[in-house]
Amino acid sequence: MEKPEEEQVGSKRKKKTGVIKEFGARKAERYSRHGRELERRVVLILEKMKKEDRIKNYTYHEPFSQEDLKGEDFTIIKEINGQEVAIGFGVTISARSKTRHKINHPDKPCIHIPFEMRDERIIERIEKL
Repeated sequence: MEKPEEEQVGSKRKKKTGVIKEFGARKAERYSRHGRELERRVVLILEKMKKEDRIKNYTYHEPFSQEDLKGEDFTIIKEINGQEVAIGFGVTISARSKTRHKINHPDKPCIHIPFEMRDERIIERIEKL
């Protein structure tokens, strides 16, 4: 006996829903991987800034650390008016993530860094903090 058409349509939706979930999971994994690559790139940039005396020091906060959960991927120490000041900030490759960061951590700055952004521009954004 053949299933009524509504049930067939319903079962197709279930299959599509599974495909959509799978797609979302793959996309999340891809963004996570790109985000970690971005963080490694920022570490190299901060190391360069430290050697050039643009900042005193920096700390990279591991994923899921207390600082990371507070919205800080990095903390830099820089001198302002003769005093050392610590500034924590996040970085993201996604404009949507930056918006979410602003909602979840309104007191922490976040720098949106698309793939094609040059290192010099990233340095400028960090120096503006």
